[in-house]
Amino acid sequence: MIIVNTPSEIGAGKSNTSSLFEWDHFLHCPGRLIVLFLLAFLLTFTTPSVGDSNELLSIQIVPSQVNLQDKGAFQHFVVIGKFSDGLDRDLTKQSTLSIKNPQIASIGKKRKVLLAIAKGETFLRATIRDKVATARISIQGNNKKSSLSFEKDILTILTKHGCNSSECHGSVKGKGGFKLSLNALRPKKDHRWIAQGGTYQVLTTEAGDQEVPRVNLKTPEHSLLLLKATMNKPHGGGKRFETSHPDYQKILEWISRGAIHDISATEHVKIKQLQVFPDIVVLQPGAEQQLLVTAHLSDGQKKDLTGEVHYQTSNPEIARVTDEGLVRGVNVGETSIMVQAPSHSAHSRVGVIAHPVAKYPDVPHNNLIDDYIFEKLHKLHIIPAALATDAEFLRRVCLDITGTLPPVERVREFLSSSDPKKRDQIIDTLLNSPEYVDYW
Repeated sequence: MIIVNTPSEIGAGKSNTSSLFEWDHFLHCPGRLIVLFLLAFLLTFTTPSVGDSNELLSIQIVPSQVNLQDKGAFQHFVVIGKFSDGLDRDLTKQSTLSIKNPQIASIGKKRKVLLAIAKGETFLRATIRDKVATARISIQGNNKKSSLSFEKDILTILTKHGCNSSECHGSVKGKGGFKLSLNALRPKKDHRWIAQGGTYQVLTTEAGDQEVPRVNLKTPEHSLLLLKATMNKPHGGGKRFETSHPDYQKILEWISRGAIHDISATEHVKIKQLQVFPDIVVLQPGAEQQLLVTAHLSDGQKKDLTGEVHYQTSNPEIARVTDEGLVRGVNVGETSIMVQAPSHSAHSRVGVIAHPVAKYPDVPHNNLIDDYIFEKLHKLHIIPAALATDAEFLRRVCLDITGTLPPVERVREFLSSSDPKKRDQIIDTLLNSPEYVDYW
């Protein structure tokens, strides 16, 4: 909190400030943009409460249009409700989803995941109360069986379970005699470390520990890669999955086939961009929001990666996230959810608020920086406080730019001036003062 002094208190700090207010330079000083950022700190914020009445205005399905290439492909959906209190809420669990033509696709009742069955087009329908929304589904039905590959499947599994994070085997030296590249950035080295074992030797000429392969080609189920992940052997990272888990079965099949690093046609299709919906999540404590993660591929297609990425919250005291990407608000504040796929990452910002603002006021924008600041404040349901008084502004801007206070005579001159541009002028003056150079 900033404590505002009176003009007389401001004048008390006049030592070593005689050069701050050279008024003859007022109209000739450039460089105002940097202070626009500083002035963001001059605002205090209030969040008013909202009444009890809250009406569901409309719903929408996200994504609203899906093009699936193969039979057996899947797509996660969320249903977003827009309410009269100004807040959008995840209503997926409360909604009823149905497929117009169940011969083409099916939808899971619990997880709300669509599965492609046959070639064709159909619609997904969401119903809640008296509100209805639809999404168009197109399935090409190429019926191409995707081959199991090291980069596309195995590295995705390791990334999803956090095995190659900086806290685990992706650290500089690795862990437990096993090294992986951070976030699967070096696939060839990852394959070598898995097939042959080994870690980095850092700042030493001594021979490292014996390299221990993480795969057992003779008895694949005895591979360390599987025994440790299922805690059938001690593992500092804990249990990652059961033997019945699909990820276990994929790794087992890959090892049974020789654990080779073959470059298939599918591995030439790379992820170009990772996108998270929503990019800004606004929740009240206890509320939930399912994230959707979409990969934009090098062949122009999109792929749902919601269940194949690693989620991590920056601050679990504000919001927590499950392995499936379900975010839950905990306490009022702001944090972010990091999403990682092999060699790519993205994030979603999360704001947990006490009360939504039903009627957000029209706040005047004075510059480019205001556009970004007020857009974010609007999304987080934070209303800026009223404009600071001249005395408050002068004290704060001097402290922010120069780290000191103006002499009392300049304070009086500023307060008595009726020039509408005097705040802009004082910013230019401070930016060209020696105190600014010394302070910054």
